Amino acid sequence: MIIVILDEFPGDHMLGPDGVPDPVRFPAFTRLARRAYWFPNASTWSPATSTAVPAILDGRLPRAGVPPTSGGHPVSLYTALGRAGYRIVNGEETTALCPQRLCARLAIRSPPCRVRSCRFIRPGRVRRFERWLATVRPSTTPTLWVKHLLVPHRPWIYLPSGLQTQPSGRLKNPITGLNRFGGPSDAFVRLHNYQRHLLQLRFADTLVGRLLDRLARRGMFHQSLVVVTSDHGYSFVGGRGEHRRLGPRNVHQIAPVPLFLKLPRQRTGHRQDTYAVNADVAPTVAGAVGVPLGGPPDGAPLLGAAVRSRGSFLLADKVGVSPAAFLQRREAWNRRRLRLFGFGRHGFWDGIGPSRQLVGRRVSQIRFRSAGRPRAEFIFADRLRRLRRASGIWPIQIGGRLRRVSRRRRYALAVAVNGRIEAVGRSFHLPGDRAAHFAMMIPPRSLQQGRNRIRLFHIRPGGPLRLLGRI
Repeated sequence: MIIVILDEFPGDHMLGPDGVPDPVRFPAFTRLARRAYWFPNASTWSPATSTAVPAILDGRLPRAGVPPTSGGHPVSLYTALGRAGYRIVNGEETTALCPQRLCARLAIRSPPCRVRSCRFIRPGRVRRFERWLATVRPSTTPTLWVKHLLVPHRPWIYLPSGLQTQPSGRLKNPITGLNRFGGPSDAFVRLHNYQRHLLQLRFADTLVGRLLDRLARRGMFHQSLVVVTSDHGYSFVGGRGEHRRLGPRNVHQIAPVPLFLKLPRQRTGHRQDTYAVNADVAPTVAGAVGVPLGGPPDGAPLLGAAVRSRGSFLLADKVGVSPAAFLQRREAWNRRRLRLFGFGRHGFWDGIGPSRQLVGRRVSQIRFRSAGRPRAEFIFADRLRRLRRASGIWPIQIGGRLRRVSRRRRYALAVAVNGRIEAVGRSFHLPGDRAAHFAMMIPPRSLQQGRNRIRLFHIRPGGPLRLLGRI
């Protein structure tokens, strides 16, 4: 029995234009949808990890002032299955619902810490997943494996392959303030961060794919009960403070979460359009194995009548958004995402920024002139001069700061990599920082081992480009 809880995963962000998981960008979720019950209208009951993860594991509505510990949640899947003789491998990250008597020896989790200076979001989150995954093997003792995987949670530093765009996994970006809680108010930077998020979302699919592959290799997939969901979504609407501050403007991004349920011996997938919530997981799992949960849950079995009778997203009701308005905003956002970032193999890299017709052109075919002394300072310049794939770092975020430019202007910019323009964007200012910055994502294939030539241009209307700096 396997439960994987992803983090900051808006469920709609994996969908293609046909409303199902994009098979090119999200092959693992596509596999699950074909072999499991998939709930495209699933949502969370809480926008906060500290209350959403406990709701998944005990099926109860969040209660104010209750700590996310076994003391605050004495009844859960851990206690129910522990009484039934299950062995438990616990991979919680920011909660501690599993009693020590059941999980002390087999806990694979991070030490508690404060979120703003936390160790759990550094690269160790992937190493802990790999340690947990190594424990998934056939056993004569019934086993519950639980993993709260802190992906695609910020910082957004992973590519789908697992390579990192920067060496540090801390929340702090080399451009100070870029990863700030709530995000910046600058519209282009929000889209830039959205693009980074979507890349890390694909890495979440990669990790889930590793789990599915291991279950298949070990002959466990067919017999196992598998649940994959998320604690809550993440909002790219609005400015600072609105990333998970629930409200009418962003509920359509915070509420929807992925939810897949594969029952033992299930061979075919089924789409369930009911309004499930991730708090339905605990009563569903307990009921599937015939074990009493130990108390009346607020959630309900996912395939039962109570879930079928729901008529809307519960969080939308909470903030006063009607089902029709919620659906309208949700569909409009998905259309915008597909317009900006495409689907399948097309459209991801050239959908944001000004003068997008420049992307793909050779520098030798474009008129430009120098701005005199260099005005751009690049982050990761040394790495780009001596790039090694074996380092695990593939710095496709080309960014830095601009010197001797007007603080009142937003400059249209283009980045050329090895003689070809690969991205366009705008300069920006971040709260608390008077400097002008730039940051654009380039396709990984545009970089090469060893030395890379990077040039930053100012796009001037009606005139030649102006070279601002180079590596």
